[in-house]
Order: sequence, then structure tokens, then C-alpha cells
Amino acid sequence: MALQVYGEEQKTMQYDIGKRLSVSLDEPVVVALSKVGLKTWGHHQFAFISEYPDGRILFRYHDGDDAVTARGKPSPTYISSDKGKTWKSFAVDGLPSSGMTYPLFDGHYICLPKAIPFNLTKAKLVLPKPAGRFFSYHWRLLSHFEKCPLPVQRFFENMECSRWYPESKTWRNDTILYDKKNALIYTQENDPGSDLVPITDFERPPLRVGKELLFADYRTSYLTDDGSVPKQFNVTCMVSKDNGRSWKRRSTIAFDPLGKDALTEPMLAENVNGELVCVIRRSDQKQKSMMITFSKNSGKTWEKPVALDNLGKIGVMPCLALLDCGVMVLSYGRPGIWLSFSLDGTGRTWTKPFCMLKEDTDSYTTMLPLSPNELLMSYSHFAHKDEQGKQRKAVLVRKLTIE
Repeated sequence: MALQVYGEEQKTMQYDIGKRLSVSLDEPVVVALSKVGLKTWGHHQFAFISEYPDGRILFRYHDGDDAVTARGKPSPTYISSDKGKTWKSFAVDGLPSSGMTYPLFDGHYICLPKAIPFNLTKAKLVLPKPAGRFFSYHWRLLSHFEKCPLPVQRFFENMECSRWYPESKTWRNDTILYDKKNALIYTQENDPGSDLVPITDFERPPLRVGKELLFADYRTSYLTDDGSVPKQFNVTCMVSKDNGRSWKRRSTIAFDPLGKDALTEPMLAENVNGELVCVIRRSDQKQKSMMITFSKNSGKTWEKPVALDNLGKIGVMPCLALLDCGVMVLSYGRPGIWLSFSLDGTGRTWTKPFCMLKEDTDSYTTMLPLSPNELLMSYSHFAHKDEQGKQRKAVLVRKLTIE
């Protein structure tokens, strides 16, 4: 039976999920606090954790406006050497000031920063006449990549990153070559950032499957399979066969041909049967349930996406984690933070969702497995009270255990 007390002030939580399994949530650990009384959206939130090359855990969060104009801003950075129990500020030569650190093959890691967008005004360049437009929080204009000025093309297809080399145990500057075929450049219309061209970043870790790396991208738009310009955000399966140095578009994971659903913030995982699972946000101005789809052939083709209505008409930044004990965990939210479990590890069926945090959060979570039955979750809480009882935004981690 789920506890009826919500919020990160709760010391611990425990509830049954079926099949004689229970979930326990340890007391939250505060990584960083904002100044007293801060409530501005975008600041001191969007908390992410990732695996660091030496076995430690990296923690970063956003501390600026939630806008394209803030891309490239340094992220406050922390590191933990004890699986999230304690944290300290962190910086090291060669590691970009934003972006997460994700494992590749052969001990290599990659960090793709949230790059400063290309400034058309500064470069005294203009994009070609838009090929299409759609609305998702802003009007967005789409331009054919091959018709854009060469400096814009080079910025898009050659993305600066850092790579960890295990032999020298150092970060070195590197470049990712990104697929340009049938690509579309987007800008925001009638917006303070309308002259800025953004590029993608790795919000989620690339998935290692066999000898390939797979990544679900929505920040890069491509022509649809019939050659038409998409009417909304769509989700693309990208593949790398050279340990993350270059990425090619493999397939379209999901798109709405009518343009009613903005399909964003996807996450890929591999289930216990070796299928790919992709859970996708589709809510923007209107709350909508998440969508889920599966691939049985490493992302070459995908099942028709279905709505996860049984998990509620919400679902921003869904996060998936398959634990070695065979249970798949899904976190999502807005409002609040919710958890559901696929007890057979397939992602085909999910338990009744449980609300870990009812409100006062951006609902963005990441999860990092710690052991066969444990994971660490990062999130934010806007109404945290400090030791003097004063409201501060908090970014936190919390350990989840399945027993």
C-alpha cells in the first residue's frame, strides 16, 4: 500500500508493486540549494546524473532561463565518490562546462556540451526561405540544410565534444560528424533567439547494443520518409558504428503526420528480450499521456506507437532503467514525479503508477543503476525548506531499491 504522504521531506517511502516485490526510497540527499526565495522557472532545476569514467557519479543542473539563449551556459557541477551519499563541486581539465558523461565502448566516454547556438546576426548571414513551420511553445521555422550558408552547415554537421581516453585517463577535444542527409535547420520565429541556430545534445545516454550505439533524437529534424517537411517535432533513431565519432539516421521512431502531437524527450532502453523500447513525451501546452514503441531489429523498423493512457495524462522527460534483477523502471511527471514498473522487464505492461512527489518540481528525472536491484534518481524540488525553514529550490538525489 502506497504511503499517502508526498514530498521530498518524507524520510523514507516503501510500497508494494506486486509479485512479492516492494520498492523502498531512501531519504533524499540535497546536492545543492538555491538562494532563499528563488522561484524563477529554469533556474536551479533540470537535474541530471551520469556515470563518470572512474566509477564516480557526475551531477549537473541548469541555472538559467529555459530558452535557446541560455544554451552554452556553464552548468553547476558536482561529483560523488560514494554512490550519491555525499557530493562536492567538481571541475577537471578537458571536460566541457555543460553536458553529461556517457560510456561508449572500450572504456571511452563522451561529453557533448549544450553548444552555444550559431548566431546568424553576428555572422551576417540569413537562412533560406523556410520550407515549413510548426508551433510548440514557439513558432519554429524549418530550412533545408543543403540550402543554408556553408558556415551554418559546418556548425551543424561537425559538433564539438570531448572524449575520454582510458589509456591516458584524460579528456581530449573531439568532433562528432552528424548526418546531414535530408536534415532541416530550425530557428524560433519572432523570439529573442530568432537569429540563433541550435544543434542537438545528448539528453540521454547513447544505448550500447551489440557493436552499435543508438540514440533517439528529436532536436534534429529530418524530412519524413515520404520526403515531406514534418509538421511537428518527430523522433529519429540515430546509429553510430565507430564508437560515437559519426552518427547516421537509421529510421523514424515516431511522428504525427497531422502535426497535433509534439513528440519530444524520448528515451531508449533495451528490454529483457533484446527489443528496443522507446518512451516519448507528447505533452506541450496541453497535458497528454506518453507514447511507447518497440523495435525487434535494432531500430530499423518500429511498431506503431501507442499511448500510455493507463499511466495518466502526463509525461514529461520520461526516463527508463532496466535493472539486472529483471525489473524495468519508468519515471516521469508534471505535475509531480511518478514511478511505474514493468515487472517482467519487457516494457509491455506497467504497474499502477505511484506518486513520489506531488508538486513543486519540474518533473525532470534521471536514473542510474547502482546494483542489480538499486538505482539513483535525480530531481528537483521547488518548495524545499532549509534548516531555518526558508524556501529554497533544491536539486537532489534519492536511492530506490527493489526487494
